[in-house]
Amino acid sequence: EMNVLLKRMEELRSEEETKTRSYNKNWMEGRCSHKPVAVLDDWVRKLKFHGETVAMGSYQGAIYLCELGNPPPDSANEVKVQLNGHTDEVTALDFDGAVLASGSLDTSVRIWKGIPLKVA
Repeated sequence: EMNVLLKRMEELRSEEETKTRSYNKNWMEGRCSHKPVAVLDDWVRKLKFHGETVAMGSYQGAIYLCELGNPPPDSANEVKVQLNGHTDEVTALDFDGAVLASGSLDTSVRIWKGIPLKVA
């Protein structure tokens, strides 16, 4: 049975190496790209995208929202809204564009409605 297990482990390792080579090839051939979404002074714990808006739950309990756009090269989108209410790390986040639900290690669940995404 040990030989069967060792053989299966080698197969899995080989499959992972093949996937990694494929991913690296996509990057090298320019089929993938990346850009900063936002720059925060806190660790991001959870993300939720809805259309062109991203909600980010942080390690310190704040929730940030920004609209994805086309910022200048080597820069990030501006955070439009910061929601404060949790006193500990955000561990759950859901957002449908109108209502945002969040849960935290502070044992609270919050429902946020009427979030103004446009800066006046």
